[in-house]
Amino acid sequence: VDSLILVDWIYNRNRPRDDTIPETIANYFDISIYNTTAAPMDLVNTGGNFMADGLGTAFASKLVLEENGPGNFWGDSNHSEEDVDQIMSDFMGIDEYIKMEVLPFDGINHIDMHMKLLDEQTLLIGDFPEGISDGPQLEANLLYVLDNFKTKFDTDFRVERIIQPPCGNGNYPPQCSNPFEYRTYTNALFVNKTILVPIYNTQYDDEALAKWAEMMPGYKIRGIDCTQIINSGGAIHCITKEVGVHDPLWIAHGELPDLTPSENTDDYVVDAIVKHQSGINSATLSWTIDTLAGYADLPMTLTNADDAIWSATIPNQEDGAEIFYYITGEANSGKMGVRPIVAPDGYFKFEINNVVSTENELTQSSQFLKEIFPNP
Repeated sequence: VDSLILVDWIYNRNRPRDDTIPETIANYFDISIYNTTAAPMDLVNTGGNFMADGLGTAFASKLVLEENGPGNFWGDSNHSEEDVDQIMSDFMGIDEYIKMEVLPFDGINHIDMHMKLLDEQTLLIGDFPEGISDGPQLEANLLYVLDNFKTKFDTDFRVERIIQPPCGNGNYPPQCSNPFEYRTYTNALFVNKTILVPIYNTQYDDEALAKWAEMMPGYKIRGIDCTQIINSGGAIHCITKEVGVHDPLWIAHGELPDLTPSENTDDYVVDAIVKHQSGINSATLSWTIDTLAGYADLPMTLTNADDAIWSATIPNQEDGAEIFYYITGEANSGKMGVRPIVAPDGYFKFEINNVVSTENELTQSSQFLKEIFPNP
């Protein structure tokens, strides 16, 4: 929250005017720009193949290694994976750079065509019909992530799935009429309290928009016709660049998990990172078991000044309860912020019930993938 900067990679396209856009944006917003354009810090990369959680973890396909490794097409320095990781650490603050195998039929190998971070803990994954197109490799990549990495809150990643629709001719890659057509509903864009989702004027759109609304309560979900631009190998996220606010009040929170009745023995401690450049005057936890009845407010206490962690405790509830909550921060400057940013219309939620475990499903999926990919 201290300052806003822009980092300019070497763009992995032969588009000189696109490659100078970062300088134009930096001048327009009067912010500092740092460039990975000169050896030994030269790095070729693309925004569609980069997602970060804001806490030092980022995701990419191994395209980033191919484009910066020995004999790369762009003629930049021959970087090892360790070199790439170091550049990302120095310029982007990334200390966990998760790289997955490229998908065989995704012509651009950008992860935003089949994956999106919904928050610091949740991965939205495109869902192909079983055994079809890039589905098997995508499932192998997901299994690799779940087996080897945790969130920055030391929890397992949550997984949400959304359909990957077929191409205009009814087939899936690589049997599309246009080799660059790769229809997707994950290539979406958050704009404050609205989510712009690519749609294609087919029967699959309603299901996808309903799924987005289910996953992101309180947000406005708006479909944008991408029938034409998807033939160029991308949708909404591919052609946009988010701009951060100049005065951010940052709240980061690891959502509490669902509990079984046997686990429901204590009160529920809620921790959150709350930061602002001027410092935080106060933080509040609002909670309820009935959103129509309104929320009760609990003052949060600064329990870890070094890491800016604020805490409050929701009292224990009966088995079967659903607990809804959100967090508000007020800076010393007077600026207010909430998380989720759509609260109270949107909220964090957990429940005390007989949790349906996906462990058996994951075990079956793991065995299936190991048969297909003996050495994933």
